[in-house]
Amino acid sequence: MLTLGDGKSKNDKQYGLNTTSRSKIIQEQCHDAGIHLAGIQEARTSAATRITDLYHIFSGGADEHSAHGCELWCAKLISINSIRDLHVKTQHIAISHSDPTRIYAAIRANPMNLDAFVMHAPHSLRPLEERRQWWSDSISIALARQTPGIPLVIFIDSNGRVGSNISQSIGGLCPDLEDSNGAFLHTFCIELHICLPSTFPVSYTHLTLPTTPYV
Repeated sequence: MLTLGDGKSKNDKQYGLNTTSRSKIIQEQCHDAGIHLAGIQEARTSAATRITDLYHIFSGGADEHSAHGCELWCAKLISINSIRDLHVKTQHIAISHSDPTRIYAAIRANPMNLDAFVMHAPHSLRPLEERRQWWSDSISIALARQTPGIPLVIFIDSNGRVGSNISQSIGGLCPDLEDSNGAFLHTFCIELHICLPSTFPVSYTHLTLPTTPYV
């Protein structure tokens, strides 16, 4: 998926290639897979809040070069059990930070109460200080908005490698040599007291182990 954009870019020939249908197909696939909450990176859509048949969609908007653009998707209807469904309304979701590479949201739709942070980190070829500042800003954004006792779920393309340095936040499953972006990600996780489940063997007790950790 290169873009979910709206066909307004002159710089990207892939824009406008049936993007409405592409977005609808992906939504249907996510719904069929039972995905209630999703974070999308590189959507390249305009900043907006949209309501589709299946999801509430919050877009942070692409940058001035029609790149980046994160989205948070939250299902409108979530089955709690055989006799109860949760109907999520737009007013249940509050966006407290939004920019082309980050969206922070508080979702309060009892019993689904959590914070969601969609993130797209700078590529490893970007200057070190630029990347360091982005990660530092991201930590500050999250710490300023976290609510005690409320789970924080991260949807991130970290552009980093981890596994060689183990902590309570990142395990050693199918390890890779931790690079600079991986080190920034590791610090981010430790500062926010979160972990990457896919890096711990316990996450795959009943599943086939992957060949590389997914972060």
